[in-house]
Amino acid sequence: MEDVYDELDALKGPFTKKVDVTLSSEDYTEVKGKSYFTTEEKAAAAIPEFLNEAYSHLENGSTVRVTYNKLMFPGYNSSVSEVEKYTAVAEDYDFTGESHDNFNSAGDLVKLLEHKYPDAVENQLVVLTYDYYQNGATSTVTDSFYFKDGAWRNIYHVSDEDYASVGKRSDFSSSDDDLLPEYFNKLLSNTVFGAVAGDVKYVSYAYYSNKTTTQQVLGMVYNGSEWVKVNPEAVEEAVLQLKKKQGTWVPDLTKSYTLVADDYVWISKQPELGTQPQRDNLGDPKYLNFYQSWAGNDNYWSDEDVLVALSGFLKNKFPNEEVGQKFEVTYAYYKSGNKTNTVTLIKRESGDYTLAEEGE
Repeated sequence: MEDVYDELDALKGPFTKKVDVTLSSEDYTEVKGKSYFTTEEKAAAAIPEFLNEAYSHLENGSTVRVTYNKLMFPGYNSSVSEVEKYTAVAEDYDFTGESHDNFNSAGDLVKLLEHKYPDAVENQLVVLTYDYYQNGATSTVTDSFYFKDGAWRNIYHVSDEDYASVGKRSDFSSSDDDLLPEYFNKLLSNTVFGAVAGDVKYVSYAYYSNKTTTQQVLGMVYNGSEWVKVNPEAVEEAVLQLKKKQGTWVPDLTKSYTLVADDYVWISKQPELGTQPQRDNLGDPKYLNFYQSWAGNDNYWSDEDVLVALSGFLKNKFPNEEVGQKFEVTYAYYKSGNKTNTVTLIKRESGDYTLAEEGE
């Protein structure tokens, strides 16, 4: 940050500028008292105060992109608040509408749990044994269900076969503490397919300590190659853009988008965007840019024509954005050479994107 300050101090007078900043540990101490923010909302609430002091000399309209550390797993908690082991009976199958004494869908299980535990509390665990019909046969299954974020989750339940596969009988103990992540990586790798980096799975297991066996839960996250124990303090880089409005730095959730070849081709195929000569030139693989050299040419796109084309493109590309969402769109154009330009469009109540005005 000292280098940034020196650079800014060397410039005289008020000015508008785009600045990229990465917060240091000292910056967090100044604005938050820790080296990360738990959520984007917390970052958006704290960072403006810091910028108001550090960048007070930038004019309204200036933007700052702040790279900061954000918790990967805010509010992570794998404790067990309550636990119950329950075996389904005939009345339970009847309640879910099954004509036989078995379940045959995940919906049946959730329906039963919501009925039996209407006042479930966060991190409540139910080890449920039930009969399940699938592929023409009925089998007895034991599963773990974990109440997280107001809903029941069917989490991984370590079975008798799982314990045997890692040389245990029916539970783990303190001698396994350091090995549990390795065990669970093996179990999850053999049963969970198609995982992507960042996926979290909870594992329910029996743990023996002080002559008592309890049911515990551990969170595992897929790092792209294997499952590892969730680290509650793990952080990832995130970016928050802020804009100075009326003398104050406020979060600016403008999204950035740069047109690629397929985008120009798409525009060139829309009869309501531009004229046929304009579209033919735009979509020509040799060009793929907006021709703006000579206004007398049939291929010429005026600035207004370009904005209409970009608006139509955004409306198709991002149809579900909220009113007020802004996009910084970078596009290629030809004017005595290949060049690029960036404009900011905002979504209006009508659903159309138009040029954002100063201060929006």
